[in-house]
Amino acid sequence: MAYTPTDWKNGDIITADRLNKLEQGVSNEQIGPQGPKGDTGEAGKDGVTPQLQSNGTEIQVSTDNGGTFKTLVALSTLTGPQGAAGADGKDGKDGKDATITPAAAVADVAEGADADALRTTVNALLANLRAAGLLASA
Repeated sequence: MAYTPTDWKNGDIITADRLNKLEQGVSNEQIGPQGPKGDTGEAGKDGVTPQLQSNGTEIQVSTDNGGTFKTLVALSTLTGPQGAAGADGKDGKDGKDATITPAAAVADVAEGADADALRTTVNALLANLRAAGLLASA
């Protein structure tokens, strides 16, 4: 039979019967030896494979096959402190030496020359540098 606690009130007399009832209730609630193994339960329903994505600012998870995504964490909170500067890289190979021939030379622009004359001179210089492989083509 299940234990029913006594509803004590001020002035109640404590008797041996009431104390024994309490002791018996405590005794009944003590853990006894382990019982026999129970039957195997029914198989649970299939679990969900979560899907993760990043929207560029957050890592998100979906538990409904991509129907909706909830934010797990903002990427900005995963950024650590600035690292130390890396070592300098190796020096590059020396470039080609320019060969200026009379045909490649550009005449000086006369002082006070107009914009068209200056543009023509600069364009000729750029063309010569490209032809010599010293300037990439646009």
